[in-house]
Formats: sequence, structure tokens, C-alpha cells
Amino acid sequence: MAEAILFNLTAEIIFKLGSSALRQFGSLWGGVNPELDKLQHSLSAIQAVLHDAEEKQFKDHAVKLWVSRLKDVLYEIDDLIDESSYETLRRQVLAKHRRYRKQVRILFSKFKSNWKI
Repeated sequence: MAEAILFNLTAEIIFKLGSSALRQFGSLWGGVNPELDKLQHSLSAIQAVLHDAEEKQFKDHAVKLWVSRLKDVLYEIDDLIDESSYETLRRQVLAKHRRYRKQVRILFSKFKSNWKI
């Protein structure tokens, strides 16, 4: 059961790693996108191993420990991806806000100049 959850979480992370918001964040930090590709590839390999781990965890304590640690790592990765995506979107919103504020300021300055004449 836990492996089904981990399998789905891994699939969700792989999907998020390909998202445009995360790729934009990666391009802001320079050189991060190749690392995201490596992580995506590694998670695909881990996903394939999870099926075997499901059967072996009941017999092998080391596999059960590995699955437990993997779960912690996957949740950390998921949180980091969410934070990165949030930061990218926050920056985009702030940039648009600054642009609109500047346009409004220019518009009001034109009205102000017309009233002086």
C-alpha cells in the first residue's frame, strides 16, 4: 500500500519537474535545469524499483528502511518543488504589478500636466 502511494508521489514529482514554472525557476538560477533532468531520470528508475520493494519489504528489514527513507526524501523534494514554483509565480505577479503601477503613474502624470496648462 505504501509503495502505491510512493509510486504515485514519484509520478507526481516527475510531472512537476517538467512544469514550465519550475523550468523558469531553474533558468533563473542558471544551470539548474540539467540537474532537474537528472533528478527526473533518477526518479523514473526509482519508480521501477518500487514494485520489487513492495514484495521484499515484508521479508527484508533493509528494504523496509529504504522505503521509509525514500518516502521522507520524496516528500522533501515535493515540498521544494512546490516552494520553487510558488517563488516563480510570485516573481511573475510582482513584475506585472510593477509594470501596471508604472503605467498608471505615467497616465496620472499626463493628466496632471494637462491640468497645469
